[in-house]
Amino acid sequence: MNRKLNTMTKKEQLPFVTVKRIKEIFFSINESLLDDLSKTIKIDMGQEFGFVLEDNLVGLTLRMFYHYPNDLQNYLAEINVQNIFEIENLKHFLVNETEIRLPPETITTIVGESIAHLRALLAKNLFGTALQEKLPTLVDPREVANYFYPQMFEADTSIEQLIKDANF
Repeated sequence: MNRKLNTMTKKEQLPFVTVKRIKEIFFSINESLLDDLSKTIKIDMGQEFGFVLEDNLVGLTLRMFYHYPNDLQNYLAEINVQNIFEIENLKHFLVNETEIRLPPETITTIVGESIAHLRALLAKNLFGTALQEKLPTLVDPREVANYFYPQMFEADTSIEQLIKDANF
């Protein structure tokens, strides 16, 4: 695969990112399972990432769910929020047919915005319920992005590695 090398400064290489859509896909709460609010409630998060190269679109769906630590079968609450972003010249970040590698700053922005959208919709939906004051703690979006997408933070995304990969 031929790659066009970009020799601009790091700041100039960052693509322009636009939020195209925020959609709450699913929300549920089962207050009948909340027998004691003093019990520890665990909050977990998952993700699904995809892209449409021809349209310069990246999608990140975040899923957050509340449960008691020893009960992964019964969710106290769950929300799924889809975030669609337009990334300028997405094709420049294509690794292969199924993978893109965005700059760390870009994936961090996408993850941070997606978490903010999820948190806002979750707060709206939990209002007036027993869980309304059990919002998730604030997180560092760079740490979350690095956890979910460590390949986008690897040192081998340097211009030197791109030249080596292109066999120049």
